[in-house]
Amino acid sequence: MTNNYDKAFDSEVLFSDNSSQLLSSWWERKPLLLVFLRHFG
Repeated sequence: MTNNYDKAFDSEVLFSDNSSQLLSSWWERKPLLLVFLRHFG
């Protein structure tokens, strides 16, 4: 049985402290809800 995260798009995320992490590493152990919020103002 394949896991859903095997099929998802993977990208490197850059943080404000210049560290980076693969997006897929966040949902390897448990489900993840990822929300993209754009602020207009």
